[in-house]
Amino acid sequence: MLPEIRVGGTRLDARAFAAEAAFVYPEESREIVRSLLRAEITTHEAERLGLQPDPARIQQEMARFESDLAAELGPGADFDAWSRRRYGRRWEEARQVLVAHLARNQLWQICVRAEAHLQPRARLHWLVTPNADEAETWARQLRGGMDPRSLAPASRLPGREADGSFAPCAARLPAPHAAALAGLPVGAVVGPLQFEGDRAWWVGRIAETFLASAQPPPVAVLLAELDAHPLEALEIRAWFEAMLGRYTATDGAPSIAAPLPAFVPDSANTAP
Repeated sequence: MLPEIRVGGTRLDARAFAAEAAFVYPEESREIVRSLLRAEITTHEAERLGLQPDPARIQQEMARFESDLAAELGPGADFDAWSRRRYGRRWEEARQVLVAHLARNQLWQICVRAEAHLQPRARLHWLVTPNADEAETWARQLRGGMDPRSLAPASRLPGREADGSFAPCAARLPAPHAAALAGLPVGAVVGPLQFEGDRAWWVGRIAETFLASAQPPPVAVLLAELDAHPLEALEIRAWFEAMLGRYTATDGAPSIAAPLPAFVPDSANTAP
């Protein structure tokens, strides 16, 4: 039930709200579902790995947010007025929620990178294109000994590292090629690969490999590594897929069929 939304003595059924949101904003609703799943899985992973977010870092991030917001609002910035316009809530209440979101996001990133350290890892030069023929050509050229850095300018997704490669991440990839990197040595070429729901083709060459660690690094080390090497799209997708399996989670869209009536008496349903 959503007690804030009433008609007389009735309250809005949260299932009706979720169904209407899923119908009107399907993509946004799916992202919200993924965000909630990610947060719940992260809670379990953090407990399993013994990880906690860094409070000082969270406060620094919140201070930057407030500084940026003040600059955006201009002289005489009124955070409370802004919060009421955006959320219908006082700034004090909205700030608490924002801090909680920052903490959850930081803990999620820590868990993703910690899990990578517990698996064999690899650093690759990836080349990405929507054209299957171009991907095949790249694969042949790489297998023939061409330096992937000479092809990098044509890639639709450049690597962030100084040599054009992507940051080290777990060798596990998203479906359907999860084990494509398993056991491959430095210099091996992989691909072309196309992942589920992705129109792009990926071709890579392994630049470096790393053995799995027995324990994840300390949080301070993980945060420093994330600063230098932010999470990559493949790392995020592969982690999420693996966690769905580990925790028997279902990544489905909310129903678009709203229960009727949408507003029910307080006594009809006591669920939160």
